[in-house]
Amino acid sequence: MDRWCKSDGGLSESVSDPKGKAMKFGIRTPSLTKSLAARASAARFLRNSLGLEAPRGWGWLTNPRRAAYNRVYNRTTVSLWTLLRRLLR
Repeated sequence: MDRWCKSDGGLSESVSDPKGKAMKFGIRTPSLTKSLAARASAARFLRNSLGLEAPRGWGWLTNPRRAAYNRVYNRTTVSLWTLLRRLLR
């Protein structure tokens, strides 16, 4: 990764996503339309009904670049709903 950012006071490497954008840090912006579209897509229904899903953790075999991006993204961002759930406990 050849991009550097100075967001945290020091130099830290920014990871770019597969589309070339900079990695997001912090709270993820909730999107109801994307959430519903991901759960109700025809491709997801077809894969699940045919049993074509790979077991959890096999992303490194099927698409290593996306698996690496998702691992960093999920560890550096937090869902708004998770944050609210923790605050209201």
